[in-house]
Amino acid sequence: MLRTALYKSQGMSYDGFLRQTEDYDFFVRYIDELAILTIPYPLVKYRVIPKSIKRPILEERSRVSTQIQKELFRSWGLVASDLELNIHTMLSFMDSSKIDISAKDVEKWLLRIIDHNIHYPKFQHNALVKGLAERWFEICYNLVNMNGFNANVYKSSVLSNFWKPGLWQLARMNIREILRR
Repeated sequence: MLRTALYKSQGMSYDGFLRQTEDYDFFVRYIDELAILTIPYPLVKYRVIPKSIKRPILEERSRVSTQIQKELFRSWGLVASDLELNIHTMLSFMDSSKIDISAKDVEKWLLRIIDHNIHYPKFQHNALVKGLAERWFEICYNLVNMNGFNANVYKSSVLSNFWKPGLWQLARMNIREILRR
């Protein structure tokens, strides 16, 4: 949440040509000038039914977000391949339609981001590692049995050392895995 007067007084502006990602673009462009904090729980849940009328809107959002992410990585000195950009989009949107991406590829990308941040600090290290480890858990939980994502992959990853799921999250993950067998 941000007061309009605050960002306008600093000469910051939204790009009105970006229909679906103007806020994302805004924060990426001004990431070095803003103190950004994360609220550690979801405020909104967004559900998209397959073949939904919103699908084209979400596809546009995904396409533009990928371009914004590419520019962010480039400005940080991290050149991302098309595969890595697809992985990042999948991580951002929890988009299981990109199931051709393997668990190993995702883990490798997350570790690459952490390593790059060590050499070229842009984000607070502990917060970045914890956030990426939590997303790793969510991916392994939500994409169970798709291209190698499961509880064992999560537990065997070095990322699992940086964020520990609660009992309820572990129980849900284990039940889901049992039901999929």
